Amino acid sequence: MQACSTDFSFFQPPKTSKGSVTKPLHFNGQDFSTLLQECLQRKGLFEDDSFPATVESLGFKELGHKSNKVKNIVWKRPKVGGWLGGGV
Repeated sequence: MQACSTDFSFFQPPKTSKGSVTKPLHFNGQDFSTLLQECLQRKGLFEDDSFPATVESLGFKELGHKSNKVKNIVWKRPKVGGWLGGGV
């Protein structure tokens, strides 16, 4: 088997980006720490209203709800368990 070398430098964010690893930009005003605390308090999983677990979220042209490419896609959710302090 041959070794594979890949240049990942093109994955770098643009220099004009204001986010960083230590201070990321919030998507749609969502803050991970706040969302985590809300989920822990209600003992439930996070569901993103801006990206629902539906086939339509995958796109319309190639991956619309009638496309053969998505007929076997199953949206999986983690089980609420020990990571929420005992489970629900």
